[in-house]
Amino acid sequence: MRKYFFLFLLILCFSFSAIFATEIKKTYEKRFDIQPGGQVTVEADEGDIRVNSWDKAEVEVFWTKKVRGKNTEEAEKRLDLAKVHINKVGNRLIIKVVKSKSDRSFNFWDIFDPDTWNNFSRTPVISFEIKVPKRINLSLSVDEGDVFVDNVEGNIDIESDEGDIDIYSIKFRQLDLTSDEGDISGSDLINSDGRIYIEVDEGDVTLKNVQTGRLSFECDEGDAQFENLICEKGYFLADEGNIELGIAELNENDRYQISTDEGDFIIYLPDDPNVTLDLESNDGRIRSDFPVKIDKKDDWQRCQDTLGDGSALIKAYTDEGHISLRKF
Repeated sequence: MRKYFFLFLLILCFSFSAIFATEIKKTYEKRFDIQPGGQVTVEADEGDIRVNSWDKAEVEVFWTKKVRGKNTEEAEKRLDLAKVHINKVGNRLIIKVVKSKSDRSFNFWDIFDPDTWNNFSRTPVISFEIKVPKRINLSLSVDEGDVFVDNVEGNIDIESDEGDIDIYSIKFRQLDLTSDEGDISGSDLINSDGRIYIEVDEGDVTLKNVQTGRLSFECDEGDAQFENLICEKGYFLADEGNIELGIAELNENDRYQISTDEGDFIIYLPDDPNVTLDLESNDGRIRSDFPVKIDKKDDWQRCQDTLGDGSALIKAYTDEGHISLRKF
C-alpha cells in the first residue's frame, strides 16, 4: 500500500512539473514625489515587502511579478491577470495588488478534477522593494509573504497573514504589528512616549532594545522574548507560550502585568530594583534570585513582596506554568 502511495506522489510531482514547467518574471519601477511625514500604504497578496529609507523626498517603488505556466504564452497570460495599482493623493501613496476574478485558489479536491490540469491558474507572486523618506508613515499588509522595514520614523502598521515581520531601527509614535502564522523579530525600537501593539496567533516574537511608553502584547501559541526593555506600562498575555522579559531599567510608577494560561515566564531585573511584586502560579513553581517571600500550598505558589522602595509594580499570573525572577 505504501508503495502505491509513493508512486501516486511521484506522478503528482511530475504532473505539476509539466504544468508549471515555465517560469517568467518581470520587473517594474516608478518614482513619486512624497515629502517627509507622508503616508505609504501597500496592500499586497502573495509576495514580500521590503522598505528602506533614503535621504530623498521621493518614494521609489520596485516590484517583481513572477508566475509559472506550462509554456511561455500561458505564463505571460497569467502574469497579466494580476495588476499593481498605484495612486498618489496629496502626500499619500497607495499601492494595491488587484487580482483578476478569473484567478482562483487551488485546493486538494482539484487534484481529482480533470479540468484542473488544463485550466488551473496560479496567482502570480508580486514582491515589492520600496525606498522612502526616513520620516514616513507606513501601512503594510500582505496575505502570504514576509515584511521587512529598516530605519524609518513615523507611525507603522504592519499585518501579515502567513509570513514573518522584521523591523529594525524604528522611531515611532505608534507601532502596530499583527501576524497570524509567522514570527516577529527586530531591534532598536525607540520612543519613550510611543505605543506598541503586538498580536500573534501562531508565531514567536523576539525584540531587542525596545523603549516605549506603552506596550501591549497578545499571543495564542508562541514564545516571546523582549531583551533590554524599558517601558512605563506593559501588558503581556499568552495562551500557550512562554514569555521572557529583560527589563533593563525599572523606573518609578512603571507597571507590568503578565498572564499566561499554559506557559512559563522569566523576568530579568537590575540588581537593586525598586518594585512591588505580586506573582502567582496556580499549578507551578516560583523561583527568585532576590530575597523574597514565597507562600506555598499544594501546587499553588504566590509571592507578594517589596524590593527597595516598591515604587514600580510587576503583577503576574500563570495557570499552569512556572515563574522565574532573575538578576541580569
